[in-house]
Amino acid sequence: MGLFSKLLPRGSALHRLAQTCDECLNCIKEYEQEKNSNELRKAAWLFKYGISDSIEKWNWNPFTVKIIIPNHPEIGGRIILDKIVMYITCIIYAYAEEEHISQEIGEILDCNTPFNFYSYLIPTKLKNKLNP
Repeated sequence: MGLFSKLLPRGSALHRLAQTCDECLNCIKEYEQEKNSNELRKAAWLFKYGISDSIEKWNWNPFTVKIIIPNHPEIGGRIILDKIVMYITCIIYAYAEEEHISQEIGEILDCNTPFNFYSYLIPTKLKNKLNP
């Protein structure tokens, strides 16, 4: 019984992690189409809340854990967590440099004041769904 109680929560947490990666990539695509800088803020907030916090909470090794990200075949099938983390952060920072909001994005990712300020961009239903 102890084995299943340890495996099942981690499995659902990995699923939520993959969904959060999907949501971050959707925000980035939305930014590419509309050039709305709030999409970058939203992606950064989701990254900190759903990806970074999950890795810390579950103590996953990002070099060995693999996930499958739904709805993004350009990423490839199973991808190592470290690669998707670097991919998402690099894209967010690259676009933030274009918008001249890289300092603000950095503060969101460091969980400073803007992190709490921009939580309004994320619907409560989505926050609960992606909760680490």
